[in-house]
Amino acid sequence: MILWLVSNPKVTSAGARFTIEKLTEENQIDETFAKQEKETSNQEVNKGDVTFDNLKYGKYRITEVKAPEGYVIDTNEYPFEIKEDGKGVI
Repeated sequence: MILWLVSNPKVTSAGARFTIEKLTEENQIDETFAKQEKETSNQEVNKGDVTFDNLKYGKYRITEVKAPEGYVIDTNEYPFEIKEDGKGVI
């Protein structure tokens, strides 16, 4: 999964840090899933991207835990689901 931050298309968002947690059918944290935490890239080719690997089908939530320099952190939690057809739903 690749996440893009869209705030201003002329400004990249390198340096943001996000966590992904898997959720149960009851929307509780799935304790059997190891929470993933990644920072957006500062490489010129994919600046501002963050990639989470090996996410299986199911419900998740993503949360920003560190904002890039000059930005305000977004403390909202965003649930999404990876469906069997390979499409994510937010």
